[in-house]
Amino acid sequence: MRLTYKHLKSSNSVVLQILSKRAYTASLENVSSLPINPAITTDSIAAQGIQNPQSIPTQKRKRRIISPITQKPLEEKLELLKPYFGVTPTLGEAFPLERDQIVQLLELQDTTIEQTLFDYANSITEAVYGKKVFFRGIIEFSNVCEKDCYYCGIRKHMKVHRYTMTKDEIVEQALWANKNQFGSIMLQSGEVTTQKRIDFLCDVIREIKNRTKSDTTDSLGVSISLGELTREQYAQLLEAGAHRYLLRIETSNPQLYKKLHPEDHYWERRDECIKDLRELGYQIGTGVMIQLPFQTTQDLANDILYCKDRKVDMVGMGPYIVQDDTPLGKIWREQHSDSNFDMKEYNKQLFRTSLKMIALSRIVCKTPNIAATTALQAINPAGREIALMSGGL
Repeated sequence: MRLTYKHLKSSNSVVLQILSKRAYTASLENVSSLPINPAITTDSIAAQGIQNPQSIPTQKRKRRIISPITQKPLEEKLELLKPYFGVTPTLGEAFPLERDQIVQLLELQDTTIEQTLFDYANSITEAVYGKKVFFRGIIEFSNVCEKDCYYCGIRKHMKVHRYTMTKDEIVEQALWANKNQFGSIMLQSGEVTTQKRIDFLCDVIREIKNRTKSDTTDSLGVSISLGELTREQYAQLLEAGAHRYLLRIETSNPQLYKKLHPEDHYWERRDECIKDLRELGYQIGTGVMIQLPFQTTQDLANDILYCKDRKVDMVGMGPYIVQDDTPLGKIWREQHSDSNFDMKEYNKQLFRTSLKMIALSRIVCKTPNIAATTALQAINPAGREIALMSGGL
């Protein structure tokens, strides 16, 4: 669940409804806390629309996963995947797909097999995490950025209103999140690499950790997403109390990366940062954009295998959303300037590809926290909820 500063500032309580089999309408005051993240837990009664699970007897029920398309047990439907996997995959267990197999599945247009793929991915999510939906508060504390990435709406040369929250403003929102039983927050901003910014953030993180720790609970978890920094700066932030770092590789193809960035931006440097973060002891996250100009299906398959090779703990991938007045946005507009272009159909196809990327990432990588991002809602109002049932978390 993504909460921006605006949401955190204006909310006194949170009642959230996740329209999926793995959650029901609930107040965060009733959410039990995990060591790192709070979670809403349910059992299969949630699929029946029951909103008060406490009224249901607590004896264990044998769960049988049913496909929403044919009402056949999913165990039987998995036979449909045999031509693409080589064997019938096992419910709840990951599968080591090769690149060519991933490409074939990404290019698949059969909705019945796609839905089976989504259900299979969801069974792996539930085998690893149970019936839980994880909530985190994202505090986007600044949109000031030194970089000039061609796709980004806050790139250095974009004419947008710039802001940076104060220490007190950031800490206030972190305390609100902690009070409402969020297990972790993410501090996110454009990339600013000055030592003054790093010192400021170290001070903020220490304040949050000190003010959220109690005799009975651990302090609020702090994840950060600040871009490419030096190894020494990463170490400083870790020492201050940050424990996770999200740095999207954007694409695993260095040649495509060059087309997305100015000449002084280097894919190799970004990849090296991810390695530094791992060696320092962070839980690391990375991710990619889906359906970029110049991107191929082979690129997307390699993106999934990159995440597996780097053994990432988090995967954040979402559809490329066109930003007008950016260099890449202008290229996209030129590529789709035909009078017969149907934006509605394009978004449908983009959404299905995004779901398949999430599902295949779960099938191949198994354990990472694969976010059901709000970016999906830009192309489908129920996108986040559907992703929760397709391998997302």
